[in-house]
Amino acid sequence: MTPRERILRSIRCQETDRVAVSPFIWVSYANWYFKAAYAQADEALDRKVLEIYQDFGFDPIVRTCGGSSANAQKSGDGWEIRTEERVISADEREVRTSVLTPGGTLSQLKRYQRVSPYEVVEAETEYLLKSLDDVETLMAWQPEVEETDFSRISRCRQMLGSQGVTAPWMQGVFNTCARLTGLENLMIWAYEDPEAYRRLMEYTWRRTAKRGRQMAAAGADILSYEGNMATGTMTGPAFFREFVLQYEQAAIKEIREGGAEILYHNCGDCNAMLEAYNELGISALESLTPPPFGDCDVQRARSVLSPHIAAVGNLDQIAFLPKAAPEEVSAAARKLLDVWKGRKGFILATSDYLMEDTPAENLRAMARAVL
Repeated sequence: MTPRERILRSIRCQETDRVAVSPFIWVSYANWYFKAAYAQADEALDRKVLEIYQDFGFDPIVRTCGGSSANAQKSGDGWEIRTEERVISADEREVRTSVLTPGGTLSQLKRYQRVSPYEVVEAETEYLLKSLDDVETLMAWQPEVEETDFSRISRCRQMLGSQGVTAPWMQGVFNTCARLTGLENLMIWAYEDPEAYRRLMEYTWRRTAKRGRQMAAAGADILSYEGNMATGTMTGPAFFREFVLQYEQAAIKEIREGGAEILYHNCGDCNAMLEAYNELGISALESLTPPPFGDCDVQRARSVLSPHIAAVGNLDQIAFLPKAAPEEVSAAARKLLDVWKGRKGFILATSDYLMEDTPAENLRAMARAVL
């Protein structure tokens, strides 16, 4: 069985020749591994990620191939985007994005900070939508979802051939709105003005579905679908079912009908959310994050998660993999394999992207536990 067949059959909860093993490899680890300085927008990165998977004998799931275009927005009639960058230090900068519309100006501030020689993190420090009036401006003047050039996904899929799958990232519906408004504002608006909240979420799920279908048509086998802001502790299952579930369901259904599987990503607390996740219509769930960085009880996940949803995880890549001895990694991997034994649809993976300095012998031990 080829790696591509093994991963896709695992995601679809079908029989495979063995358990797939595919830790999450992202830009920072690739740069550390090759002592390079690739940006996410660099297409050469996709091949480098594949090389790492192959070096260790893993089953390649290449997530970098969406580049920076998956959530991009261009200027249009009544929607003029201007950006201004300010360098704070050698390791820190911020970008002001202003959107000029006939209904007023929207403004966002995002900060970028280098936290290691190979990784830059980013976060909004001022949100684009600060009030419900801003929401109305957005929905009145933002251009329709344009046809985006996702040919990088097509080229990555061709490069992979039978050796792996494409799984570019995209924001889920709630994540998209929370990144625009701030999580606190969004949750308050759900209660204070449920009609405005409903209109924003409906507006967003339709745009999310269109963008996801474009990515599927370009060759995305799987979409790594970000759902990490509506977690068990940030929102909880009751809020999720009332204010999130139906909109994610609608977008996910349309995207899957367009040809891509959905790998729902929650790298935080998930224990209380598992029953709700069974209702999403997703193909697979990651990352089943264990304590201390999440609360996943893997035995509970094994018993509660629908047999039609694949499970992807859940070795701790922050506190455990970089520091453990190879035999400890093998033992932890074998323990997970025992938990999921007899269940179709399990991929041995990490709880998020690999950290720099993760010893190669530990990754080889992870692969050997399966091979």
